[in-house]
Amino acid sequence: MASVQADLDTLRSLYNTLKGNTESCANIRTSTDSSLASTVWESKNADEFRSAWSDTHKPNLIKVEQALAGRRHGCGDQPQQPRHRQRRGTTSTCSGSSPAPDAALELALNS
Repeated sequence: MASVQADLDTLRSLYNTLKGNTESCANIRTSTDSSLASTVWESKNADEFRSAWSDTHKPNLIKVEQALAGRRHGCGDQPQQPRHRQRRGTTSTCSGSSPAPDAALELALNS
């Protein structure tokens, strides 16, 4: 049997960091789209930048956003309940079936 050990305070901090970074990515994406749509800029450089933004940079930013959100939300894994729980703010070791690390984070944060 595998065990999971976690400090719930630091996990909560990590969760909040990932949540904030996910929101930052979304803000970058939407503000850049909005600015590009409203900017009068016609040139070869403008065309190249708009193309690079829509074909490369924006899709890559979306991938980062999804990766951060996936880490934060456990990628949809449904963890099994551990056999042992400690109260919030302490280090906890849970044994039983081994949820994925993402699911363990979600489980620990929802404990």
